[in-house]
Amino acid sequence: MYEGYEKERKRKYRLYKGTECKKCEFSKNCTKRMDGIRHLKIAEFSKERKQLADKMKTEEAKRIYGQRKQVVEPAIGNYKENLGFRQFLTRGLKSIRNEFNLVCTAANLRKIWIYSNKNEIIGRENGNKWNFSC
Repeated sequence: MYEGYEKERKRKYRLYKGTECKKCEFSKNCTKRMDGIRHLKIAEFSKERKQLADKMKTEEAKRIYGQRKQVVEPAIGNYKENLGFRQFLTRGLKSIRNEFNLVCTAANLRKIWIYSNKNEIIGRENGNKWNFSC
């Protein structure tokens, strides 16, 4: 057994080599390697990934995951894609909370700015500069 790390996929793996492959009658069908020894490359958390994949196939999991799209994903996607916030720059729970509050404040200020500009345009069309009704 050999343990390694894939830089491209950023994950650990284990490499298992067959011990009795040269004596086996099925070795030609089992491996295409020139030395005739079968290698199995297993990712570090493959067992847990398989369990999660099986769990996600159930109807209850699909229903719960569908609700997640409605509530959380659009806001987090906005922070990541539009605001460019992909990771925390500070360490410690208190400082991370402060940093996330700044991100939320920036998102809320952007919403207020968009809403006020929209109302300003509507007010100009109606001849009333201070009209904040939609």
